[in-house]
Amino acid sequence: MRKNFQLGIRNNKWYTKYDPDGTLKNTVVEVLSEGDATTGWHHLAATYDGVQLLLYVDGTAQTPMKSS
Repeated sequence: MRKNFQLGIRNNKWYTKYDPDGTLKNTVVEVLSEGDATTGWHHLAATYDGVQLLLYVDGTAQTPMKSS
């Protein structure tokens, strides 16, 4: 089974994206950071428990949002 994970910068914000079926056509879960991604070094981590995708920036969980 193919799955897609992404972690990057978009519009000066960190983001992570998870596509559970690997097609980018169905439900895609995405999280954007609250802060600016263009300053200094940061530690990023993302977790997915089968229900919720979380993005952590410097140890702080970012507010999740779901998009299609």
